[in-house]
Amino acid sequence: MPARPDVLVLGAGIAGAAVARAAAQRGATVAWVDVRRAGEGATGRNAGFILADGADPYARVAQSQGRDVADALRAAGLATREAVRDLARHHDIGWVPSGSLRLAVDPDEAADLEATADALGLTWLAADRLPAPWRGGPWLGGLVDDGDGAVDPLHLLDAVVAEARRAGAALSEGVRVTRPERDGTRWRVVVGERVIEPAIVVVTASHASGALAPAGTADLRLTAWRAQMLAARVKPTPRAPRPVYARGGHDYLRVLSTGTVLLGGQRDEGGDEERTTDETPGPAVQRALERLLARWFPHAQRRKVIARWAGTMAFTPDGLPLAGAWPGADGLYVLAGLMGHGMGWGLGLGAAVAEAALGGAPAPAVFAPARGGV
Repeated sequence: MPARPDVLVLGAGIAGAAVARAAAQRGATVAWVDVRRAGEGATGRNAGFILADGADPYARVAQSQGRDVADALRAAGLATREAVRDLARHHDIGWVPSGSLRLAVDPDEAADLEATADALGLTWLAADRLPAPWRGGPWLGGLVDDGDGAVDPLHLLDAVVAEARRAGAALSEGVRVTRPERDGTRWRVVVGERVIEPAIVVVTASHASGALAPAGTADLRLTAWRAQMLAARVKPTPRAPRPVYARGGHDYLRVLSTGTVLLGGQRDEGGDEERTTDETPGPAVQRALERLLARWFPHAQRRKVIARWAGTMAFTPDGLPLAGAWPGADGLYVLAGLMGHGMGWGLGLGAAVAEAALGGAPAPAVFAPARGGV
């Protein structure tokens, strides 16, 4: 690892990998560290959805926060989708270009999804046009985005890590990292037993990013939420080729090519107990997921849970990512608070933050940490 790199990236999930890859491909010398192994955090604990929109569909974001915000989020998602497609041409990342299906459970959600379809030229399906097994259930309709899809999360991360390393980024995993301290024109960070003096630091440590705030700078206002999932064998295998989102992302499902069903969400059933960094699955949410599995597949002859797990998401007060220059600290940048959508936005926003850090176009102003999200 270089002692005086151009860029030091803190965090080796998909966000950090995206920044390291983009910065190294721009010709910067890049050091890159994590206190865990790459992928041990949320990146390795999700269903692999690649969705251009977040939990709130485009029309709802445009109405509540403005079209410029909705456009910026959509652009980050589209940039990520394009990066995923490009990686799939050269790496086995398990890319399934299946599109996605967002199911509406109440009239407000149906109106938002139908308006999103109109605004973006996507497909709105009335309840009687929904595919099996969703037709005849409680759904009022669904939004199909044919450009979305899914990946194997760790295979995607491996591909991004490989390309970052090929471009010269040096990754160190499982090492202690101190808060950055300003030392003249450079930063000073202790990594393991070494002192690293980068010109630029980019913090991508998800919910832990705030703990790396240098002395005298604004803290990041990030809230940690536990996201829980289970894997099950359902017989007969559900005919659900598209990743499914429901209740504004509170429930989600993916059926793998092996027939295994991945089911997640229901964190509202856990209440405040889910405001935690504990990655142990909690009984309240797991029981709720089992009930959801039974409701979604009531005619299944067999439903057997084969695995359970949890990860930690980072949320911001206004529901938008933090991507850009850390206020009050020259040469310090952050990419965090991805609202549980790091897979869908990480590659796009990572490239934008790397470009901004290296003197290129600034990251989208609506994501600037100085906006009040810190």
